[in-house]
Amino acid sequence: METGQSEGEAWVPVGIGVHTGLSCVGYIGEGDALDFTALGDTVNTAARLTSMAKAGEIVISDAAAVAELDTSGLEQRTLDLRGREQTVDAWVQLAMSSVATTAA
Repeated sequence: METGQSEGEAWVPVGIGVHTGLSCVGYIGEGDALDFTALGDTVNTAARLTSMAKAGEIVISDAAAVAELDTSGLEQRTLDLRGREQTVDAWVQLAMSSVATTAA
């Protein structure tokens, strides 16, 4: 199957940010304006990590990595995130390096 992608190139040019913590989630609004959303610093930090991730990268905050993630072999970065006074330590996983794909 032809994908139109070079070897090792991300199929979908997106990056992913992962963070953990408390947030407020639920439905906001009513009627046609009813929407399910998440609010809080945890959500904002995850969004900022996502914005720092290059295509094919998964950027994992140190807070999320302490959940017994094996960080050996991952690149460590210290990031300045918009809206935060302190830097955030993060680990970077190349998404393609952990996913085996087969063409049929």
